[in-house]
Amino acid sequence: MPSCNLFSHPGTALLRHLGDVAQTSRDIACSKEIALETLGLSHTQFISFVETVAVAHDFGKSTRYFQEYLLHRPDEQYSRPLEANHGALSAIFAYYVLQHIFRDHTIGIAPYLPYIGFLIIKRHHGDLKDVKNEIEDAVDPDKLGVIDNQIASIDPVELQRLYATLLPNVPVDTFLRSYRDVLYRLNADKFAFDKWLRATSGPTACIFSLLCYSILISADKTEASGVSVERRVSTLTKNLVDRYRENEGFDQATTDINRVRNAIYDDVMRSIESINIAQTKIMSLTAPTGTGKTLTALSAALKLRQRICETRGYCPRIVYSLPFLSIIDQNFEVVEDVLARSGVPMTSDVALKHHHLADVFYATVDNEFALDAAQFLIEGWNSEIVVTTFVQFFHSLFTNKNRSLRKFHNIVNSIVILDEVQAIPHKYWHLLNDFLVVLGACFGTYIILITATQPLIFQRNVEELLPEKDKYFEHFNRTRLYPYVGAARSFAEFTTKIQDDIAQNPTKSFLIVLNTIRCARLMYACLAQADDESSTHCYLSTHVTPKERSERIQEIKQSTKRKVIVSTQLIEAGVDIDVDIVYRDFGPLDSINQVSGRCNRNDRNETQGVVNIYRINDGRRDIYSYIYDGLPMDKTFDTLNAHTDGIEGAVVEEASFLKLINDYFSKIKRALSTDTSKELLQRITKLEFEHIYDEFKLIDEAGYEKLDLFVELDARAQELWQRYEHIQCLTDKRDRYRAFLQIKRDFYDYVISVPVRDVPDEIHESEYLGRIPNEMLEIYYDDTTGFKR
Repeated sequence: MPSCNLFSHPGTALLRHLGDVAQTSRDIACSKEIALETLGLSHTQFISFVETVAVAHDFGKSTRYFQEYLLHRPDEQYSRPLEANHGALSAIFAYYVLQHIFRDHTIGIAPYLPYIGFLIIKRHHGDLKDVKNEIEDAVDPDKLGVIDNQIASIDPVELQRLYATLLPNVPVDTFLRSYRDVLYRLNADKFAFDKWLRATSGPTACIFSLLCYSILISADKTEASGVSVERRVSTLTKNLVDRYRENEGFDQATTDINRVRNAIYDDVMRSIESINIAQTKIMSLTAPTGTGKTLTALSAALKLRQRICETRGYCPRIVYSLPFLSIIDQNFEVVEDVLARSGVPMTSDVALKHHHLADVFYATVDNEFALDAAQFLIEGWNSEIVVTTFVQFFHSLFTNKNRSLRKFHNIVNSIVILDEVQAIPHKYWHLLNDFLVVLGACFGTYIILITATQPLIFQRNVEELLPEKDKYFEHFNRTRLYPYVGAARSFAEFTTKIQDDIAQNPTKSFLIVLNTIRCARLMYACLAQADDESSTHCYLSTHVTPKERSERIQEIKQSTKRKVIVSTQLIEAGVDIDVDIVYRDFGPLDSINQVSGRCNRNDRNETQGVVNIYRINDGRRDIYSYIYDGLPMDKTFDTLNAHTDGIEGAVVEEASFLKLINDYFSKIKRALSTDTSKELLQRITKLEFEHIYDEFKLIDEAGYEKLDLFVELDARAQELWQRYEHIQCLTDKRDRYRAFLQIKRDFYDYVISVPVRDVPDEIHESEYLGRIPNEMLEIYYDDTTGFKR
């Protein structure tokens, strides 16, 4: 075994690493504006804490065991002992150092910073765990022998020499003699810490802990990898969208709907320039569908950003978050177009798209990064504008995962646009209210909520950027809603009604939205039988590959024929299509409102569009009951009943949609149980990070397990599968990961997700993936409706 001492002189690699991590951590912390007084903490104390955590985080690497692990040759036999791990010992040392530094501080969070430092250092190479379990683990009698061996293997003289530079006022040698007393104190004082957490309530301590954890792991990984980019703050100016609209002629309206779009844009711009940015942290933009909310929100965010830069001393990133993958590309193209036509180089450090299927590519003006480096920069949200999903955003707030939390410090002090915010499950409203209010008020984060159906997530402290929104909703009368929900129809009756309507309106385009894939498949089979060469028939569901869905949506937009589209609810997810008549199986009112936004969207007809809502029964129960919870459906029925006086098929004009949806959300709010949110908030208060991750699920899997299926649809798919099989043969895990990143985006263009119970054994490839080979397509995949059960 070669001998080496990492601490032989102050210029060692470890000393440099600790110093660099401390400096990077300090730089990140100094760039943040945080209301530290809410924690009873001064700015000096905050910086001291962050720096101390950084210089203590790798203390455990000073053991002989870690050095032997580091220096062993790959070709020699080596069994890594428990003593070679460095997280736990480093965390105990950090607790000792922070106790020494903050021993005279008795106000707010300061006396408990040693526990937070202990917690985040212990898991800086893993995922956060519940603080209570971490303390019990540290004092486990069965593990004390490992700590004893580690301490005994440290050279005290060399260690003192190293930390004399990093912690000149802390007696490091005393720790080596009294570490058992430190562990006793760690265990004894945990009750006071737990009592303080319970007394403070709310998410403030949790957000602070996540911020400090994110700063540490980001600084550590950045310095270890050597991968970083400078921010390009000055690239984005507040007038980018204004100039784009002028260049495209959007400001010169020639139609009524464009005049409305311009009026909404102007009203929002006036509002964003006049709000009190010191006090207003949560804003809403509530406007009718099809009125240009994406461009308006982007422009508002750019103007808000400039005001914050000029007055608050920091320049926020813009995080544009949407609920569905189907509209991520669509919105990112808008951002790209604005930047490109304004002469801004479209590089990754300016605008970035991040979701699990996005291309792994990162480039600046001067450099295109290798795959690993690109992935690192993308996952850290190293860009001025980040367009991402709700899953990426919210699962970076309510999680314990190291990989997700690395970007948390880039969410703090950002401007977050939450588009289609009504898609957030009702059970989390109370949680989001408490968490996002604190994230704004105490951690300098601005939230802009965008929707045509503003849910009642926030009860107060929300500034509406379109204060006269009612007049815009009342202005539009593009659509009439006819609810036929008093009595359920059979599927056959519903189908016959639609067939008759299509035949009687040969020039009208139709959209039929069903609640289940089975119903959508049956409906399409019935409608496609019609001998009608003047129509384009289209089927959309998640059992059709993403590649085909994208092609079909483009065909819908480009076809000059009238369209007859059969779809599941995925069509509601911001897909930009425009039809004359809609039929929808009964669903929640916010979903009904969304699908109504696909009807006469651009106000192009002299006559109004028509949206028909029916209850369909399969002979046993209403089909909606297989998909939706009872509360939203009960309140939808109550709301529609109240607005139509219980008259079957009574008309509801678009001008009254806002009142309708406000009544609906009010009913939801009054009846909503806050149990789920309250339980999660209790977990958050007590820093129970594992439970937070386990219990927060943005997407409900509807009670059944799903399996991804790769469909060998064409020659390109066959080529991708061959490459995938080759990748799986690589022995090194990191090599497999890198190789798959190169094909991931194209690979998932051919992947659908289906219930495991519907997948026969012969097309199972593994526990997590199945495949429909090209030669079995006829058996398991229909050219039009996709996967065959």
